[in-house]
Amino acid sequence: MIEFFCNSDKVILDKPEITLLQFLHTKSVEENQPFAVAINNKVVPKNEWKSYKIQSNDKILIISPAQGG
Repeated sequence: MIEFFCNSDKVILDKPEITLLQFLHTKSVEENQPFAVAINNKVVPKNEWKSYKIQSNDKILIISPAQGG
């Protein structure tokens, strides 16, 4: 089991190990949409999503651009 946070929400998964890309798929995040991911206040480049293994107590922030004025 692994526990971490995503956009301030506590996440508990039964899997002992999950990559960032696998987790993003569970969140139904569309890879073709513009967004960035930071873990523990550090941006994770898209080319590392497939290999980055989420650790217990990681703090994940998914950021999408928004139009505004």
